[in-house]
Amino acid sequence: DSVVFVHQDESNWPLDDALTVKKKFDSIFNLSGYTKAVDAMKKVRLHNVHEVDKHKLKVSHLKTFLDKSKELKSEIESDRAGMAKMNE
Repeated sequence: DSVVFVHQDESNWPLDDALTVKKKFDSIFNLSGYTKAVDAMKKVRLHNVHEVDKHKLKVSHLKTFLDKSKELKSEIESDRAGMAKMNE
């Protein structure tokens, strides 16, 4: 339904670098709002990935502390049992 006339100098724009082609398509189809939304979602996703990685590391450390705590509790119980036998 529509025809776009371009000057001959601009007829090779599809062969330009990716950023120029993207800008041209954005201007033709008015995709700047969509592109901004996609960029914002990418930033949020990247932030969330970093947060998940930080929490995984924290969980790993906490598991190590929990294992050490269980080991020490076991040692305490065995020491108490040994002391109880000595006191008998």
